[in-house]
Amino acid sequence: MSLKNYFFLAAAVLFSSASVYAQKGFSTDPLQTVFETGYTKRFWQAFDSMPASSGNPFTEYVNEGSPGVKGFIPYSIINADSLYITVKNN
Repeated sequence: MSLKNYFFLAAAVLFSSASVYAQKGFSTDPLQTVFETGYTKRFWQAFDSMPASSGNPFTEYVNEGSPGVKGFIPYSIINADSLYITVKNN
């Protein structure tokens, strides 16, 4: 398993641990459903910029996160610094 896949797996476990809290505000109309995946691309952009970044590359990811990301913040992500430390340690 490549290093990038390992980090993706770790991030998926981190984010899925609070999924019960992030699943709020569903539409009752299936035609209004949106499957949001843009946050995944933004996560990897932040991750890939870690070696060259002098600050925390996850600050923008957390501050401008999708509703799904914002749902994980209180119960899993906590804040950008916590996410950065978790990713860096794993």
